[in-house]
Amino acid sequence: MRYCRAYLGVAALDDCLYAVGGWNERQDALNIVERFSFEEEQWVEIASMKQPRAGVSVISVNGLLYAAGGRATVQNFSAPVTSDSVEVYNPHTDSWTEISNMITSRCEGGLAVL
Repeated sequence: MRYCRAYLGVAALDDCLYAVGGWNERQDALNIVERFSFEEEQWVEIASMKQPRAGVSVISVNGLLYAAGGRATVQNFSAPVTSDSVEVYNPHTDSWTEISNMITSRCEGGLAVL
């Protein structure tokens, strides 16, 4: 990966591994997303999320990647705020779209498909 980070979300989709958001000392919460292709054996930076997210929950469902919750600093020198927002990534258009918010803000949670 190009960006050192902690508290990132990770999910597999279409024979690729996605590293989503996270946090580092230089940039705080990140909106950066990178994809590792097992076929090409390399990391590539893809479209960034609309919101920076550390402690984000990530899952792939039906060919899309979902990023939910997390935390970020709203303004310089303020405490991190836990998010209730959700974004979905479409790998065919390399774009993120904000969808309906969760009922409750969440950070460092898990997601599952039932």
